[in-house]
Amino acid sequence: MGRKSKRQSVTDAARAYLALAEMCSPDEYPLDVGSVAAAVGCVRASLYNYGLQSEILAAAQRQRERHATVPDTSLKGLLRQLRVELVATEARNQALLERLNLVEANAARLGIALEDLYQPLLKPPRHVSQAGRRRHS
Repeated sequence: MGRKSKRQSVTDAARAYLALAEMCSPDEYPLDVGSVAAAVGCVRASLYNYGLQSEILAAAQRQRERHATVPDTSLKGLLRQLRVELVATEARNQALLERLNLVEANAARLGIALEDLYQPLLKPPRHVSQAGRRRHS
């Protein structure tokens, strides 16, 4: 019994990956020659040489069709999206307020005046020492 050729093993592995990737989203399993080559464990040139580029492109097209999402452009969809964004923004704002309260409480615990927390930072000195420089006159 002979050894399986490299071409046959790469082709079989690429077709198995394509079959799996078609059922999953493009984010999970990207379908382009580079991604397939990385998943199969070969170089891109092998996939081109074995003529698998057209199969990859066809599988990518089928994957896009399967997972195509139509954006909801109706007024209700827009309102729903804005409500979701509002809830996320409110949660982020609440987390920032909690963190600020924690900083103030720790400053009070450590004996740092709360007014000092809100003082603007001083600009660092920008002058450069002239020591060691010669004057050419």
